[in-house]
Amino acid sequence: MDATAIGTVSKKLNEEGMTTPAALIILYIISFYAFSDNSELSWSSVVLGTVLLGVMGYRHLFVRSLRFPRLFLVPWLFLLLNIVSLFWARDTAQAIDEIRAISSAIMAASAIWLALLLGVPVRIVLFGLIIGSLVLVGASFRDLASFGDTDRLSSLVGNSNTMAVYLSYPSMLAWSVEGTKMGRWRLICSGLVVFAFVFTGSRTMLLVVATQSAFFLVHVLAHYKDQALWRRLVLCCAVLLASALVINWSTVTDKTAEFLSTTQVVARAGKLDENRKGSSVYIRERMVSVGLHLWAEQPFAGHGAGQFSSLSGFNMYAHNNYVELLANDGIIGLILYYIVPAAMLFIVLRPRAGSSFSLETRVNVTITVLALLILDVATVTLRSKGYWVFLVSLAAALEQEESVNEFP
Repeated sequence: MDATAIGTVSKKLNEEGMTTPAALIILYIISFYAFSDNSELSWSSVVLGTVLLGVMGYRHLFVRSLRFPRLFLVPWLFLLLNIVSLFWARDTAQAIDEIRAISSAIMAASAIWLALLLGVPVRIVLFGLIIGSLVLVGASFRDLASFGDTDRLSSLVGNSNTMAVYLSYPSMLAWSVEGTKMGRWRLICSGLVVFAFVFTGSRTMLLVVATQSAFFLVHVLAHYKDQALWRRLVLCCAVLLASALVINWSTVTDKTAEFLSTTQVVARAGKLDENRKGSSVYIRERMVSVGLHLWAEQPFAGHGAGQFSSLSGFNMYAHNNYVELLANDGIIGLILYYIVPAAMLFIVLRPRAGSSFSLETRVNVTITVLALLILDVATVTLRSKGYWVFLVSLAAALEQEESVNEFP
């Protein structure tokens, strides 16, 4: 944030007594970005999330009653279903590990949801997501020096697909909230998407890049008569040309061209014809088949938290959120999990008198939610702290902009 923005936000937070929750939100986001794959420090996000929930509970009981959104209980019902599934889960140890991960993510996300509704700006969450992303990018520079032909960056999170999605969240949030609040950060966030596309080799980035392109196209169409838009585009071009005089761009372009020509990172993202046995596509297809078979055995409440990993024979998650949910939590868990995204689509798409949403925001939120739903075909987000933080932040932003007492 620039000095003026920081000063304005800090003043507002101090007046509302929300400085501590805001700081905890930023630290929490940075902690799971930086330490999720570190067995010695991964506990830090659990502690910070618990403290944040405790702070919000204290404020509700002794300082100021909180305003709870209508859908606030839905994630907790999803968590409750997973806890109750201990009674029928075959692998109890696996179920307990799954419940720990889900409960940690939901507890912290719920506290962030309450803090945002009480007055913490959504920009605080965006600020945390950007810092966390920059930490991942900075930590990955050491790996670029010895990058091989088929290497994929995973940085501190330990998984290339997870890194790709985590670097995508800031941009999706920045573009989905009204431009006056997020506009100045969209270029940085879009740069993170480009970095993720080039260096993680994740196929999910094909969709994310298409989403970013759609955001930009919608923005240009919505503001094509605005001279300020064209001034900003000219300024960006001027900055690039000026920087070329200072930085030896020939070296940069040569290294980039060499990287793209000698590695398979970007090529892998577009490679959709892997049909041979042992390929990732073939394995994921088998996971879907086995997962749907498991769901057919227990269609309503599933086999229990984390049971796909134990019962499928793959000894890992399903790489498909829908299959994972159906196998573990059945159709009940699937419905509970997607109520909040479905409600966000409903609130931006339905006609509403006096709505404060601009057409650009409605379109961008629709693009974002659809992108999340499509990404879940290739990722598992039900225990992802990043997903839950992003989801509740967007839900809170919509409620703030709509200026209603309940969501939706």
